[in-house]
Amino acid sequence: MKIVNYLVIILAVTLLLSGCDITGKAASDFGTLEVTSEPDAMFYVNGDYRGESPESTALSPGTYTIKISKPNYYDYETSVTIKAEEIVKVEAKLQPLREIEEMSFGKFTITTEPEGATVLIDEEEMGKTPLTLEKVVLGDHMVRIFKTGYYDHSTDKNIISGPNLLSVELKELGTKPYIANGILNVESDPTESFIFVDGLYKDKSPKNVELLEGEHTIRVSRGGFKDHVENVIIVKGQTKTLSVTLEKTGLSS
Repeated sequence: MKIVNYLVIILAVTLLLSGCDITGKAASDFGTLEVTSEPDAMFYVNGDYRGESPESTALSPGTYTIKISKPNYYDYETSVTIKAEEIVKVEAKLQPLREIEEMSFGKFTITTEPEGATVLIDEEEMGKTPLTLEKVVLGDHMVRIFKTGYYDHSTDKNIISGPNLLSVELKELGTKPYIANGILNVESDPTESFIFVDGLYKDKSPKNVELLEGEHTIRVSRGGFKDHVENVIIVKGQTKTLSVTLEKTGLSS
């Protein structure tokens, strides 16, 4: 048994002196992967933990998936191809979770003259002006602002990282005498939906809306639901009821 152990030791020494590792592969059969990161982090090769950066490791030629990971930071992942006797460097700057989150939102302030107007962003009610929203997803959004007695205001707003401002002066409706000829009773499911008559905001459902006789276009709207649009004819001295059930968006008809 001692003779066998002695022979194994002689073989290992011979391989090392010849430039081979214990598997019999020469050093020239490997490439080198050098990993650095800011901050220092653990790194994995094809899912196997290899150490903490900065670090170098020998790999056989081939393609590998490299992942660099650290708690409270987003993982960095890339693919590299190793060739014999070549050095491949992977350098990563990890970004903190909070920093990524902050970069995904912008601060949005909406003011109107007069104040107290209702603000919808992408058909979702956000509040009344003056209004400051600390986190609005970056990108384009449809903003609608309305107030009883004033024309509605609609605009596209591109939200960027940092502060964003929208200031609107609402135009007052005409001051001509208005004599209601009939009443439209608007009911909806869900309740508290917005009622628009001929494109102008009136109130939230359920509501009796006084209207001139004749044909009017009614739109009932609420965030997360499809708009209901319908033409109605108002008859002088009569009350007409419009009862609608809004359909949730994303549902097939």
